[in-house]
Amino acid sequence: LGDDLTDKKRKRFSKLAQKECWRMASMIKNLQSFYQPSEENFEPIEIDRLIEEILLIAGKALKVKGIKVKKNYKTETFIFDGIEDQIKQVLLNVVQNGIDSIKGNSNGSITLTLTQTSNDFVLKITDTGKGIEKENIKMIFDPFFSTKGKEGTGLGLSVSYGIIKKHGGDITIDSQLGVGSTVNLVLPINRKV
Repeated sequence: LGDDLTDKKRKRFSKLAQKECWRMASMIKNLQSFYQPSEENFEPIEIDRLIEEILLIAGKALKVKGIKVKKNYKTETFIFDGIEDQIKQVLLNVVQNGIDSIKGNSNGSITLTLTQTSNDFVLKITDTGKGIEKENIKMIFDPFFSTKGKEGTGLGLSVSYGIIKKHGGDITIDSQLGVGSTVNLVLPINRKV
């Protein structure tokens, strides 16, 4: 419909409406994946490789804000059964939240700690951002709940929660105002059927 408009103001509103429709479609898709995650194939994944790819994707945002990345794990291959695209989405959501919570040029850092038990991998992603208020922690995984105001959809962590639970894992957050937050991801090495 917008292509047939000649009035500039109406055309602008038409483009805005179209953009908002695409945004809503994306939100609905994300919400569907939270409640009914896709039945894609689980396969062996190298979690340390995924971490490197996510850091490459987030590299520009990290550099712009002057955020240092620290890795507390040995360079070796950590393999688990999972759905690669979904785990990438979780890691990207968590790292992006950490970046968003850190003020630019504040000597901020994001630390990734990866350990292994006999059954699980434990990945802790710690930021030196503003932290989350205690009363908000219990709602942090609820769909549409956001601490970012208009800038957040409130779907990133709720979708991440659904993905991690589908993988038989767990996700929790510890946070302190003015100090930062730690997202704890636990992923089973072998899929629990």
